[in-house]
Amino acid sequence: GTNILISEATADRCAGVFLVRTAGLVRPKGLQRPLRVYELLAEAGDAATAGSVVRREQAFAAYLRRDWDAAEQGFTAAGNDDRLAGFYLDSVRTHRTEPPDEGWTGVLTFTTK
Repeated sequence: GTNILISEATADRCAGVFLVRTAGLVRPKGLQRPLRVYELLAEAGDAATAGSVVRREQAFAAYLRRDWDAAEQGFTAAGNDDRLAGFYLDSVRTHRTEPPDEGWTGVLTFTTK
């Protein structure tokens, strides 16, 4: 769960004005190439949010590297009210018991519109 999702192009235009964090890599139905999507969080200059963005980005990078311990630690630190972090925590726990195959890239593929 997230409030406002934006594309990478929009995130680039928001740089310096708004804080964003990576929400994930998605492949919508009909597209071959995955897209990176972002969550719009707050106006730039919000120091508390800026610090949490860095930690969340580190957790997401760990997730993509399959570093489940670091990803879990980072997403847990985000707090219980962070639904997106909760989504990734669930995924980390699943991947620990059912490791993804060798070709896993962390992309969420949607098969319906």
